[in-house]
Amino acid sequence: MDRFPQRFGKYILLDRIASGGMAEVFRAKVMGAEDFHRLIAIKCILPHLVEDEEFCRMFIDEAKLASTLSHANISQIYELGDHAGRLYIGMELISGFNLREITRRIQKVGLRMPDSLVAYIISKAAEALDYAHQMKSLDGAPINIVHRDVSPQNILVSFDGAVKLVDFGIAKAEQRLTETQSGVLKGKFSYMAPEQVRGKPVDNRSDIFALGCVLWELLVGKKAFQGETDLEILEKVRNPRLKPVHQVDPMVSEVFTPILEKALAANPSKRYQRAHEFAEALQPLMIDQKVIVGSRVASEFMNHLFADEISKLQELYQKYSSLGPEDCDVAESQHKEHTKVFASFFEEAGQGGMRAPFQPDSSGKYSDLPSLSSAVGSKKVVLRQGTGSSQIKIEPTDSGSISLSDLKSVRGGPIGLLRVLIGAIVLLTGCMLALHYVPTFQSEKPAPAVSKSADGTLEMRPLETGYLAINALGAKEVKVYVNGQYVGMAPVREYAVPVGPVKIKLVEQTDTGSGREEETEVLVTKRHTQSSMLKLTIDLE
Repeated sequence: MDRFPQRFGKYILLDRIASGGMAEVFRAKVMGAEDFHRLIAIKCILPHLVEDEEFCRMFIDEAKLASTLSHANISQIYELGDHAGRLYIGMELISGFNLREITRRIQKVGLRMPDSLVAYIISKAAEALDYAHQMKSLDGAPINIVHRDVSPQNILVSFDGAVKLVDFGIAKAEQRLTETQSGVLKGKFSYMAPEQVRGKPVDNRSDIFALGCVLWELLVGKKAFQGETDLEILEKVRNPRLKPVHQVDPMVSEVFTPILEKALAANPSKRYQRAHEFAEALQPLMIDQKVIVGSRVASEFMNHLFADEISKLQELYQKYSSLGPEDCDVAESQHKEHTKVFASFFEEAGQGGMRAPFQPDSSGKYSDLPSLSSAVGSKKVVLRQGTGSSQIKIEPTDSGSISLSDLKSVRGGPIGLLRVLIGAIVLLTGCMLALHYVPTFQSEKPAPAVSKSADGTLEMRPLETGYLAINALGAKEVKVYVNGQYVGMAPVREYAVPVGPVKIKLVEQTDTGSGREEETEVLVTKRHTQSSMLKLTIDLE
């Protein structure tokens, strides 16, 4: 989904807002009779997650539950759907920024968010939490909704000054995905409650602890729990010992100290038992010079911080208001998923009269992909190169010979057919030689080690291999390096490494060059097989 505008069922996708390890979010437009139109957000689950049936069931159940929430400070879910095999959620589009983006801008321009405005934002988020926590079913039984991912990224402030808590009900499915991947979700540990770190059940008080962490961060300008490693952060969260906030930053009013001490109590029974108690404790602090700070002050603050962004967004919305289905760059029927198979070979063949695959002719029709195959033993072998990867995979197929049906898309008559056959023979011969002599082409496995036997002769000893997958959050384009070697753009679906410590480095790619970087080290063991690989989700926020 890289070309916009684009049809997506009854919606028109206008542009991509964000992407992460679980989903990507688009700005979209839905149209109706008499020139009716509305802008909404479409959150699409990433295609590879659709194969996880348990994840999908949990995602659907939680999204259905979250769709029943209707509160001024909770982003509304309009629809849960399935289009072309992709689960998606139609939700309220909020024109604004999350608290992570707001704090970055504040630090960049050298400002400070007023304490009264901080109290307003956290108070409204607490009211949203209390509403969700107290939801009951039709028969009056408690539903026991817990957000599980209260963090700066999930609290938004609109340009109108409204505070919105987002991703209700989705965090449980995301947490389940992370747990089953046996990997690391960096950037979230700082907002976990102690009982969550200890593996104990979570409830509404866990959300209150997380919101207390957000309050601390807004007041001080840094996270409450920080460390050089994830284990160090987890240990600090497990046994929280924080200095009084006014001692950490003298500019913070002392009245916040007892509020934070209660919200961040290690024992859940000593915290606020309901989020509305947290909100009420903050409400007296929303008064600034006899003026109650609310959405108007928040709107003025946002308009001051993001004046250029608001101006550009208004121009963009004027452009989007006139778009219709006929303006879509690509019709739905033309979208096809393909595996990239030696595209350079076809580009050369196209010069001799054969049209390269995936390229439209004068009528706009796309050619099919001719398969390259040859008899090796009793099976036919197809060599495929994954998109964005330099590694070659060999996949056996059932038949043992090339048939003319394999070459049905070849054009240019006998000459074109001859070119394909000659190219296939040369290509396969070269690849088989490479597979024989170059260890790095052998199904992504590392080269064998050399050791001495008892009689002093050298012998080849294969290294034990583990597999990992790497995804990145918080950035659109990220380069991935494993043990100092560039392996491709995130996400990296499968990568083989020798067992033992492995260094991972992510580098964000921006229009002006390299951006944020994140490094971590993980331990890969032989139990991390292709069917049970170590899956890492690393947050660049």
